[in-house]
Amino acid sequence: MELNENFIEELTNTSSPSGNEIEAQRVWASEMKKYTDNVELDEYGNCIASNYHKNCEYNVVIDAHIDEISYMVSGFSDNYIKVVRNGGVDMFITSGQRAIIHTDTSKIPCVFGSIPIHIHHADKDKTFDKVHELFLDCGCDSEEEIKELGIKIGDYVTMEGDFMKLGKNYYTGKSFDDKVGVFILSEVAKKLKENKINLPYNLHFMSAVQEEVGCNGPLYLSKKIKADVAIVLDVTHDISSDAYTKGKDGYSKCGLGPDITRAACVQNNLRKLIIDTAIKNEIPYQLSASGSYTGTNTDNYALYNGANSALISIPLKYMHSTVETVKKSDIENTIDLLYNVLLNINHKHDFKNKL
Repeated sequence: MELNENFIEELTNTSSPSGNEIEAQRVWASEMKKYTDNVELDEYGNCIASNYHKNCEYNVVIDAHIDEISYMVSGFSDNYIKVVRNGGVDMFITSGQRAIIHTDTSKIPCVFGSIPIHIHHADKDKTFDKVHELFLDCGCDSEEEIKELGIKIGDYVTMEGDFMKLGKNYYTGKSFDDKVGVFILSEVAKKLKENKINLPYNLHFMSAVQEEVGCNGPLYLSKKIKADVAIVLDVTHDISSDAYTKGKDGYSKCGLGPDITRAACVQNNLRKLIIDTAIKNEIPYQLSASGSYTGTNTDNYALYNGANSALISIPLKYMHSTVETVKKSDIENTIDLLYNVLLNINHKHDFKNKL
């Protein structure tokens, strides 16, 4: 399978902080217009690319989120800029990183300041463990000069970490959580188009917003589409290396295929269909258990949209960093799995349990 590496590079390099994902949505929408009947944005920025089946009210949603963790400008201190978190940013790796402030009219390069060990030598274990200790430097000598650049409270701040191939089999960058999922949606749509597949239901590819700040995308979508089935693509941790102290149990590993999750909010019969499809098509897969909730959009599709919901995850190293890393074979196998799952769903599926 030949992956569109130029597209995944453009997609992951395009910033999409939670709450302001429009620039990356335009990149994805441009690709999806080639393969689907209709592409549109809702009021909060979810991008929905749909293929419709005539006179059909059965809706299948395939979801991945396009937003990335980020910061927001919260104030000024002399010639520095203070920030607040926008999503689950790891503050331990933020100090010393390059970043971009997104104003209404421009993108301002900046850096997160770092206090050298020479200065805080009395406390060699010093790290930035509280967000109020972080500060941005955009090369200005006063607060007035900062504001002359158009920087104001509420502007988004994203980290720098361009796409890069790592060895022969890996990709790395700042926002594979979850642009790898969004990329897979485009590859599945392309495969359906190329193979001239006419599915017996309405299929909606959903590039969701605001997952990192509350899994909000499905809540907004429910105003527009009543999903009968929702399959969510997200990422899961690979901490298989001995470098991790938490141990190896209960986590997936890169290269062993997509992860299929069991949780209380995951519909058992839909999950079984996914596993059966993987077995039938000899697609490698992994299993995980997350308890009551998955912490992904899966939960809100089940609880608030009433959909039969399931979660497929791509193993990812170094989550919520500027070097998130995925393996090509996991992407390829997830595309293959999702494509075949869609072929196995029909408009008569209700997934109900039988007494």
